[in-house]
Amino acid sequence: MASQEAYHHQLQLINQMLKQTPEGPERNELINLKENIEELLSLTNTDTTEDTSDNVCNIGDSKDQIEPDIEVSNSASCSKKPHEYTIEDEYELFMAEMTKEGAIDSAKESSSKSVPPEQLKDLEGKKFRAPHKHQWGQLAYHNAMVCSVPEDVPNIEELMVKILFLNPTHKEMLPCPYYFDLEKDCRFSEDECKFSHGEFVQYSSLQEYVEPQFEKLTKGSEVLAKQSDNLWYRGKISQISKGKCLVKFESKNVENEDYEDIIFEHILPLTSENDSEDDCSDEEVIEISDDESILVAKKQQEELINRSLMITPESIPLGDWEKYTKGIASKLMQKMGYVVGTGLGKKSDGILKPVTALVLPQGKSLDFCMNLKEQAQDPNLFNADKMSTRKRRLREKPGKVAKRKRMELKVKDMNLEQFIVWSMGQGLVSFYENDETRLLREKLKVATTKDVNLSNFKISEKLKKLSRKLITIKARRQRLEGKLETNLPITKKQSRTEITLKRFNVFQLVVNNELDRRKSNKEMAVF
Repeated sequence: MASQEAYHHQLQLINQMLKQTPEGPERNELINLKENIEELLSLTNTDTTEDTSDNVCNIGDSKDQIEPDIEVSNSASCSKKPHEYTIEDEYELFMAEMTKEGAIDSAKESSSKSVPPEQLKDLEGKKFRAPHKHQWGQLAYHNAMVCSVPEDVPNIEELMVKILFLNPTHKEMLPCPYYFDLEKDCRFSEDECKFSHGEFVQYSSLQEYVEPQFEKLTKGSEVLAKQSDNLWYRGKISQISKGKCLVKFESKNVENEDYEDIIFEHILPLTSENDSEDDCSDEEVIEISDDESILVAKKQQEELINRSLMITPESIPLGDWEKYTKGIASKLMQKMGYVVGTGLGKKSDGILKPVTALVLPQGKSLDFCMNLKEQAQDPNLFNADKMSTRKRRLREKPGKVAKRKRMELKVKDMNLEQFIVWSMGQGLVSFYENDETRLLREKLKVATTKDVNLSNFKISEKLKKLSRKLITIKARRQRLEGKLETNLPITKKQSRTEITLKRFNVFQLVVNNELDRRKSNKEMAVF
């Protein structure tokens, strides 16, 4: 019978939808509808006396009331003969049953219709938050812009748009410089090129774009900052000035420096979880099922692991002292949910470095101790680890004296050229300045004029190199004026360079005196 064929066709459609529908109320509605149709088919097979068209008409009578437009379609289908039953009638019957059972939403049904080309064209150039799956499997949302939309789209659910990421954090997200160049073309395909030629994503997976709120930037705010390689790196605001921010990078060192001045156009504030929590009132309570809570916990764990990979590890790992113990503290922390490489606290945004122990002078005030630290220009003056290192060096001092005497004997056997090369490499490591000058005079007396002139040339070249280096260090120190943490190493480097420059000026003076002495002796001999 034609009605039975229609119901069998409906069962096939429902089975196909069950394969694609995830667990939830919609799937339960489909299962109930399937059971009703199967029961109706069994009743139809037992009743052999009724006509096929009557069975089709009785479908609406066996259920509750159906909306008027559906009743009209059912009555029209009942009036048709079995051989005139078409696919459209089957689809109408199926959709009527689905609508009544609540498996299909009328708004969702209307959205599945074709989209006008004018609306698709308006999507180009708009900003969204698009998903991107990284190479290690992490799915994250980034700011993106729609660059192209296909013309013929059957419905909005199947719409795929090509997007470009506005703040790329990895090389595969960075737009290819040749792909969008009108004069040159990229010679690699989308799969072979290490840069992005645009990424296709479903339109339904896009999220609303969030405008950056620069007015909320404060000291300590987490941001993404753009670097010379056009990638955006994670960092924290250390200082805000007019039109610029001093950013301390967590995932990349710029010329072995942690700080760099970045203009506001190359800064993207990161939205904190606290802001979203403040927007919600205390009276609102959201119920979360067990499955959703498990998914949220997994997502938070993945974000923690991703954050730990983005942070540059310290030279000394946390808990390094536990190699002398059983390591109970680290085991307890990991059981409580601590991820190695992240900060302490519930949200893993706490400190990364352990708190250092300070050994202050006994019976002295804190002001006195701070004044001592400022005078010494050493922030680690009272550090317990540094003090133990200094004590160990004092214990090793007698051995260094013996080593120095052995070095003196070795230097006495050197000729003039070897001594100059050794002085350029060692410097004041093993000798005082007076000892070097005395040894240089002794070796100049027994050296040939050719060796003396060669030594004078080497010393002059060394002085030029040191002068250029000192100018660079002074300019760098002036640029970092006022930043105590970053200025201390540069100050020490400048003082060492000035001492070395002074030593070689003394060397050149001694060599020039020796050359003048030999020249005057030669003139006296001729006279």
